[in-house]
Amino acid sequence: MKKLVLGQMLLLAQMVLSQGHKVELTVQGIDTAAGGSIQAGLFNDASTKWDPSTSFMSIRAKVEKGTMNLIFEYVPEGTYAAAVFHDIDDNGELKRNFFTIPKEPVGFSNGQRIRLGAPGFQKCSFPVDSGTAKEIVLVEY
Repeated sequence: MKKLVLGQMLLLAQMVLSQGHKVELTVQGIDTAAGGSIQAGLFNDASTKWDPSTSFMSIRAKVEKGTMNLIFEYVPEGTYAAAVFHDIDDNGELKRNFFTIPKEPVGFSNGQRIRLGAPGFQKCSFPVDSGTAKEIVLVEY
């Protein structure tokens, strides 16, 4: 009986995971000499504050080259936005100045940039209903 229940649970988990999609972010403009890590967040909530700890999914990868591909797997269909930053000091947090302007390079999906504040979710959002690829260029402010 235990084997039957375990088998059913594994089958259910496989069905749920197989329904997700892949989102690939190509992050460009990485300063390899600075070292550190690239932190990316995939957000699905319009009230987001672009904080990686509030993202739907996140990825952290050591800087290896000037352009890196980060892949989110098993992403359910829906509307998402992506934000990336180069965590130069590898402390897991985006450094900001007194006026909250980032001191580390950042980038957003759909080529959005910081103007008088961070771009809104709607401007950065994109649909995920099959494999999705987005390019994000890191910008220093």
